[in-house]
Amino acid sequence: MTEIQRKKLKQDLSNVITEHWEKYLKGILKKDLLLPLKTNFTMRGYSIDTYLMSRLGRSLDSSRGNLWEKILVTISKNFNKKTYGKIEGLILENSGKQWIIDLGFERSDINYLLEIKLGGNLDNKKAKVEAKALKDRKECLLNNNLATEVKTYLGVVCLGNGETSPADWVMGRVSEGFDRSEVLVERELFDFVSNDTDVFDFIVNVIQPLAMKHELSAIESIKNKYL
Repeated sequence: MTEIQRKKLKQDLSNVITEHWEKYLKGILKKDLLLPLKTNFTMRGYSIDTYLMSRLGRSLDSSRGNLWEKILVTISKNFNKKTYGKIEGLILENSGKQWIIDLGFERSDINYLLEIKLGGNLDNKKAKVEAKALKDRKECLLNNNLATEVKTYLGVVCLGNGETSPADWVMGRVSEGFDRSEVLVERELFDFVSNDTDVFDFIVNVIQPLAMKHELSAIESIKNKYL
């Protein structure tokens, strides 16, 4: 990655991160997060602080997952010929149906389709659902003559079961829908999408701290509303 590429990628991702957490914060501040605590007698005894963080947990996890999809889409836009996905509304329409993928891109006349997960701990039967969706979308591209060659993968953003490297990653339920060769984990994923081995370290050392700074700022703003 050249210095020019690095600066552009940093600026693009900074804009994505800022916009993402501003939108999240605006939406969640409109809600009364303490309403269940006020009306559900089984929750009496919770402190506001404890309940608030418990309530925010799933919401933050979901939002963080969406953010990292956006980050990968933005990386792809910076390094590949054509990028398409659901995040920014680049949706292909075939046979009157909306066709959506977490991340799709074209490189060297090959179309790559990826479903992205923040972690590899999938719910029961989820791997089979993701595998079928990728298969259907691959067939859609080929049957409509929109691509001559399509390859599909499950992308896992981060290790989450105590592993220290992708080589040690435990597939768990992911194996119900995918072979290991069909899954890109952590560094494998970022190297593959960017086709540049410098990108993952840049993401870990520069972009992740920036993303976390904005997330923590959002959490403090939410706390300030209630505490």
